[in-house]
Amino acid sequence: MPGVVRRPALVLLDLDDTILDDTGAAERCWRDAISGVLGTHDAATRDHVYTLITTTRRWYWQDPQRHAAGRADMLAARRGICRAALSDAGYPTIVSDAIADAHHALRDERITLLPGALGSLETLAAAGIPLGLVTNGAAAAQRAKVTRFRLEQYFSYVGIEGEAGVGKPDREAYHRPLRTAGVVADDAWMCGDNYYYDVLGAQRAGLRGVWINRDGTPPPASDPPPFRVVTAFRDVPALLGL
Repeated sequence: MPGVVRRPALVLLDLDDTILDDTGAAERCWRDAISGVLGTHDAATRDHVYTLITTTRRWYWQDPQRHAAGRADMLAARRGICRAALSDAGYPTIVSDAIADAHHALRDERITLLPGALGSLETLAAAGIPLGLVTNGAAAAQRAKVTRFRLEQYFSYVGIEGEAGVGKPDREAYHRPLRTAGVVADDAWMCGDNYYYDVLGAQRAGLRGVWINRDGTPPPASDPPPFRVVTAFRDVPALLGL
């Protein structure tokens, strides 16, 4: 762990896979959805369907334009992924949509707080460090998560892409909370798990990017290194000696 650094005037936080475990159950949710719809088929068939969907969804989400469109309506994106994955294998739309719908419901049901996340929010707030939330995604879905886990109390600013009309890595997504708080970019941190949206985008906007790098993936050598790297949000207070 690096030494204690100068206290920021504002800390912006990502939501999914930073505070909430949004993807930890994703693979299990796909398998459970497939089993629920194709329960009468053998295991090899279900595994084949899982492989088709996995290949297609990885292709889908790697493109920034598809990513932006998909996160605005996750159910529609998941239906589109399943239809594209399974149509050539002979599955009708009613089956692919049923798998997508089941997965969508399971993913929402199984979202949880990440270990130590709530305690970290409380520690930062108790230390008097202003916090802002900056999350991509649809207005209703992201607002429901914030409400469900009672997160509003920790943040002086909540910026949801679908509500604000702007999302990461657009500079305005980071600068709007800065203006609201009266803070300059160099005095603010952006903390999150996604290197492209939470670190590189923020640093290009003048903020200090704190990367929550859970699996040790090295950043691209061509980009400026993150200001700090931790393995979980619960490690962020220690950067400030808290």
